[in-house]
Amino acid sequence: MHKKIGVAYIPVLHKGYIDFLESLIQESVEKLYLVGDEILEAHEELDYINRKDRLRAVPVETMKASLEATTNFDIEILTPTTVVSAETIVTPREDIGEVIVQTYFTDKVIEYRNVFVRRDKHTIGEESHPEAAEIISMDSFSKEIWDDVLAEAEKSADWYRRVGAALVKDGKVVYVTHNEHMPEEQLPNIEGDARALFKKGVHINYVTAAHAEVAAIGAAAREGIATEGAELFVTDFPCPYCARLIAKAGIAKVYFLKGYAVLEGDVFLKEANVEVIKVSLT
Repeated sequence: MHKKIGVAYIPVLHKGYIDFLESLIQESVEKLYLVGDEILEAHEELDYINRKDRLRAVPVETMKASLEATTNFDIEILTPTTVVSAETIVTPREDIGEVIVQTYFTDKVIEYRNVFVRRDKHTIGEESHPEAAEIISMDSFSKEIWDDVLAEAEKSADWYRRVGAALVKDGKVVYVTHNEHMPEEQLPNIEGDARALFKKGVHINYVTAAHAEVAAIGAAAREGIATEGAELFVTDFPCPYCARLIAKAGIAKVYFLKGYAVLEGDVFLKEANVEVIKVSLT
């Protein structure tokens, strides 16, 4: 009987899965079970994996052969009827692994490994501090802008998320805007706000508001004002959608006061050479 075995769904081989396999090697784990198609097909809660991930997934038999040729693991394909003799199960911390161990290994000790294998229901809302080129204090010009931006944010009817933004071009403030729900500004107060049920950055598709950044860039587009090389002052770090819009709009700098990056919104800006600067109010 193995004291400890590995269980994992490995559709492709990339650094995250290699990190997991190396962790097993370091712990002298010799047996590895690969989650097979029968298990994916047997669980309705894994339907999104079975339908979408299969497009890129290497057949489990091929993955088994590849790992057998490149590692020393004793490998088997895990099915709903597989009998596993082990005291402890080691699996990546992700949604598939949790379904598997909670269904088939209730009598085992479970050890999760924190390796990133793909976007899943656990990592989709992860927050990180945005990569800021520098942290600066306000000068007299920016203080006037921030005073206006903070005052504008208070105009938002969305008490849960009040965000203000200012678009600055050639040293002049072009627009100062706030987040506003559409088609009715008071929509969240009338019907409730679906987004308020989730963490920031999660289920953004449920949003009914035009974010402050969208309002500022949209206003410039409507008036025929080029945003190339402009600067954006915003109270909260942009969401992933707004980060994409900012990058595509050619904005050169983003100044923000607070907030976290989700879904790598800061990466979009960095790759578009948008300078991100955190501003201290003190």
